[in-house]
Amino acid sequence: MDVVQLVLQKEPKFDAPPARIERNLNTLTTPLAEAIYSRNEESIRICESGGSPDSLEQPTHFSLAIIAAASCGNNEYVCKMLGSKHPKLAADIYKALRCAIDGGHDGASLELIQAEASAGSQFLPYSRDGRGRSPLFAAVFRRNRRLTDKILDLGSFRADFNSEAQRTVDGKVVFTALWQELIAWGDRELILKAKQAFPTTSTDEESYEVSPSRVDGDMLTFLVEHGVVGPRGLTKHLKAAIWHRDDSLMEISIDLGANPVDDGILLAATRNYPEALPLLLGKVPKAVLTYLSKSMDRHQPAGIKAIDEAIMQGPAGLKALTHLLESGIVHMPTMLAYYHAPGLKHWRGMSNFFGVAIGTAHGYYDDSEGDDGEDDDGEAEGVEFPIVTYLLKIGCDPDMVVYVDESDLMARTALLMAIESEDEDLVELMLNHGATANKAADLGLRWTPLQKAAELGLPRVVRMLLDRGADVNAPAPVRAGGTALQLAAISGNCAIAGELLEAGADLQASPSLIEGRSPLEGAAEHGRTNMVELLWEFGNGCFDDTMCERAMGLARENGAHCEPGGQTRARPL
Repeated sequence: MDVVQLVLQKEPKFDAPPARIERNLNTLTTPLAEAIYSRNEESIRICESGGSPDSLEQPTHFSLAIIAAASCGNNEYVCKMLGSKHPKLAADIYKALRCAIDGGHDGASLELIQAEASAGSQFLPYSRDGRGRSPLFAAVFRRNRRLTDKILDLGSFRADFNSEAQRTVDGKVVFTALWQELIAWGDRELILKAKQAFPTTSTDEESYEVSPSRVDGDMLTFLVEHGVVGPRGLTKHLKAAIWHRDDSLMEISIDLGANPVDDGILLAATRNYPEALPLLLGKVPKAVLTYLSKSMDRHQPAGIKAIDEAIMQGPAGLKALTHLLESGIVHMPTMLAYYHAPGLKHWRGMSNFFGVAIGTAHGYYDDSEGDDGEDDDGEAEGVEFPIVTYLLKIGCDPDMVVYVDESDLMARTALLMAIESEDEDLVELMLNHGATANKAADLGLRWTPLQKAAELGLPRVVRMLLDRGADVNAPAPVRAGGTALQLAAISGNCAIAGELLEAGADLQASPSLIEGRSPLEGAAEHGRTNMVELLWEFGNGCFDDTMCERAMGLARENGAHCEPGGQTRARPL
């Protein structure tokens, strides 16, 4: 006795409610549906004789049976169910149609398409149940022209589908996914039919992705002329042409209306194909570029992203930077007045593009000119910093504020930023191009150049600045600053303090009114024993009792020990 006979002896209910075969499966099924899936005619006959046809009066039973027949390509049973008097929901036929198309069963698909059309339903490009592909998308995805044609010919389309059309397929808006597949297929007749069916849709969605290998200039022209590719889609095609270095497709894209000086386009060219910049920039009249460079309708200057990219490439980006700055699309005063957060590795704050150049210059070296570092004119200057040198030569001011740090909200000039990078050659470059060695610490600046160099302990930079006339006794700012000597004392660099004293630094100069320290106080507070001894010996005991007591108090507060008496000394605990 086989299993089937054993089961039949138990007199099973063939019209029982649908159930799960296994607990871990969420899909419901019926005996008839499973018999259809098994493709066993005898099993189907047994289920029918046991009462399954009567159960098809129940919508769920009918749905599971017709989906099973469509999935298996059982055209005969699909026709039998469509021709029966059992109630048929359009949604059930829709699901069955999708399964038939996915399974590659054209016969069953055509029968279901006809039934769906007869029911007056709509073949929208999305799945009604929100899962999987719609019949139309499935037919296009499988490149089944016969079924795609039939669906487009017979489907009636809702006029108010726009809200539903926001659903997605694989992360793309459904219409974007549909157009992408149709374009990749390349069947122009079907593209026109789809455009007629969905006249208000195009590829102008963020999720649209270009397939350059499938879209040549002729196809792109066709798509634009028939409204399938709109302005945003055209921009993506121009980007793809840049990525693939296809000059011909770039020309065609621009001639069709793509904006050659779109910020994203200029960035893509700078990053992937800088040789294309003259072509792109040359497509726009100078007067238009000049207008764009000064336009107040933008949230950022034209071309700033491309300029940042060129600068961050180091010497390799100089050619692209030159094209951008000399094209007319950049108005230097407007560009230099724009501060943004470019994401520099060691700088956290707001910078203009000159600040970006200084922030990325340290570490970029170009030794291609030869071991002596000289260029063709015999000049060594700027060989190591071609980007910064170029910007200085075209008018960037080394005394201008180029950066505001997010931690202290204090401004840095180009020279201060160079000093803070601790690159002596970069500092020298700034000074050689007119940076003021004695620029005052006011108007948002916390340091003079000499004060910053002394604070950081840069002896060569200190000497460089003193040789160029830096005031060794330039006053401290009002808050949290100091004279060069005061800052050197706090940092504990005796060599720099000694040089400043030899240059005439005043031991008694007034510190900052707020959070300021005299040299002795600053050295004692930070436990700089050698510095205290140096200052005491150089000043020959010139410090008054009040200052000495204050210095000892600061030392104790910060873990040092001072012994009062005939002399004042600080020593570590």
